[in-house]
Amino acid sequence: MVRKDTITHEQSEKTVSDVIIGEMVSAGIDLIFGLPGTSSLGLVDAIRKNGKVRYIVVRHEEAAAMAASAYNKLTGRIAACLTIAGPGATNLATGLYDAKEDRASVLSLNGQVEVQYTGEYGMQEIDQDAFFRPITVYNNTLSDRKMTLLLLSRAIRYARIRHGVAQLSIPNDIQKQPLDPSICRREVIILNQPSSPMRKLSKRQLKR
Repeated sequence: MVRKDTITHEQSEKTVSDVIIGEMVSAGIDLIFGLPGTSSLGLVDAIRKNGKVRYIVVRHEEAAAMAASAYNKLTGRIAACLTIAGPGATNLATGLYDAKEDRASVLSLNGQVEVQYTGEYGMQEIDQDAFFRPITVYNNTLSDRKMTLLLLSRAIRYARIRHGVAQLSIPNDIQKQPLDPSICRREVIILNQPSSPMRKLSKRQLKR
């Protein structure tokens, strides 16, 4: 027997990626730095279709994370960085550590291999939750499309309130699944509004 919500989702014209990008825009996050690749193409295509998001392609993933961190430190607004699974995700580390040390709010969206290929011997697959755990204030992988808005809203809220990096990995197959956002759970999001760039100074900054 098929659940009623499953039927509703299957009839939706929107994908998980469309919903993620649309929710980010609604929360005021309209700038994404990144490098496209196979495991993030669902999200990249959603950016193309949305039309309200600036997508700045960089030459290395580290630059995407550095740019998102600097954007928050200079404007007080959150930007996102977007990259692929495995080596693309690990290349974010230096820039995200910069955000962690300076308490910059950053949303890190990362592609991940299809769910069936996760685990040992997966091509370009690592345990991204474990890798990002020391860097982040929020860290999760989307494994069920129904949790899309709940996990995304939590990621944005934690990045904003705790002044740090929130990481969400989205498997390639889930990115392209249909989703009806009207029946998804979510949490309240603090809108992405400018604040004084001097609102918070880390110990490292104070020593300069």
